[in-house]
Amino acid sequence: MKFTLRQYADALSEATKDADELKLKSVIGNFVRLLARKGVLSKSPQIIEAYKKHRNEQEGIQEVAVTTARTCEGLEKYFERKTRVKQTIDPSLIGGAKIRIDDDVWDGSIRKRLQLLKEQLSTFVIPRD
Repeated sequence: MKFTLRQYADALSEATKDADELKLKSVIGNFVRLLARKGVLSKSPQIIEAYKKHRNEQEGIQEVAVTTARTCEGLEKYFERKTRVKQTIDPSLIGGAKIRIDDDVWDGSIRKRLQLLKEQLSTFVIPRD
């Protein structure tokens, strides 16, 4: 029987749910051997990502990627749900922020606003008298 990456991730999540440190090492070792035996060890990065997503869903945590021009502290307090923020610094944004939650992206950076302004100005026609 062939399993999906999500099924492997769900199985790992269930097996590690209440495991102490000693049991956790054993479960992970067995899980790695299972992946090798099934020929999907090369898919472990995707399985780990699916595992993280599954655990976050179970714990009601949303993952948010925030890109800013400078380091910002305490970003979690700006979100309604329990949030795990991964911050990236990109000085080319100039200011503002770019936020990604799942497949949704909000770009409130100065760079984006300048790009939009440039596009608007390039189509602006000055009326002749």
